Amino acid sequence: MILIPAFLIILTKEWKMKILLLLLLLIKACCAQSTELVGHCRAKLRVNKEAMDKREDTLALDIAIEFLDGQQMLFFIEGMTAVEGKEYTISRYINFNYKRVGADFYLLHRRASEKLNSDTYPDNGLIDYFGVEFENPKYHILKFYNGYLFANVFSPLFICQNL
Repeated sequence: MILIPAFLIILTKEWKMKILLLLLLLIKACCAQSTELVGHCRAKLRVNKEAMDKREDTLALDIAIEFLDGQQMLFFIEGMTAVEGKEYTISRYINFNYKRVGADFYLLHRRASEKLNSDTYPDNGLIDYFGVEFENPKYHILKFYNGYLFANVFSPLFICQNL
């Protein structure tokens, strides 16, 4: 039988997510390792946000990341979002320079982005509404089993798996 401490039951969803992030980062000590970023990986990112009028806005992205030359990474993001009752398609390439600034911390700088013809979402909407930073984010990136764990304070945590 598993006992759940009473304080965990009354925590808000936001605090439970913060605790989960902390626990995942603590896993680093036993099964994650610092390494150079190489190869490519894929992730699925899903964010649900409850609006003031109790409507739920969603973001569903498939992300492919290619680590190019030890200084650049290319994101291809594709998916959809529903915001304030409107649906949008997202399909774009985002190229970053990156620089290691700590043991597993990387500062990214957006070099270029290209929206494909099917992309109908505003350029900065992901940052403004969902907290997904694509301009100059600082990420904790570490090798995690057969992929990478991406985490920072402002964006959802995701695991990008090598396929």
